[in-house]
Amino acid sequence: MEGDIKFDLDVTGTGFEVGLEEGKPFVNFKEPKVKFVNSNAATAAAHLQLGMSAGVESNVQVCFGGKICSGPAVELGQSVYAGIDTVASSKTADFEQDKCNPREFELSARFVEWDYPDNTKGECTIPDGKDGQLAGMGAYVQVPAPVFNIGIMNEYPAAVDLLPKYVSIYAHEGDDVLMKEVKHECSLMMLED
Repeated sequence: MEGDIKFDLDVTGTGFEVGLEEGKPFVNFKEPKVKFVNSNAATAAAHLQLGMSAGVESNVQVCFGGKICSGPAVELGQSVYAGIDTVASSKTADFEQDKCNPREFELSARFVEWDYPDNTKGECTIPDGKDGQLAGMGAYVQVPAPVFNIGIMNEYPAAVDLLPKYVSIYAHEGDDVLMKEVKHECSLMMLED
């Protein structure tokens, strides 16, 4: 099978700024503009997720004869993540959508089991059966539940194998405490039939 595919992609005015202002995180976007020419369908996407974790571990042990030690161990940890997703797509109404993942023509989150709300999807999706061009960026914040573990830590010489090194008494890792969109900007241009 032989054929030619030709298209031009022009994305201008895109960019973003992430930071803290008066102790609150922010993401500012420049509204992107995209233009595809001579193409049945084309899409490009980029995804980024950054995170920070902090934790505290503590254990107190009582030693017997200086060689065998045992005592409670506590671990507490918390993580925070920020993600940015971008998309630039173009397609014609006669494009066979069933041959591609529909997420390729909409703003979608990639690294989490969450996606942008329906109102954002409505602004940032090329509808099936329509000619259109889309450029968009979105940002989200994720705060997982804290990790909390309590156990018994045992230490002894390698030749002695009396107890397991660690015995868990209680462990907790739950669902996200916070998972929400921070901001989005989309430029959707529907082409006339």
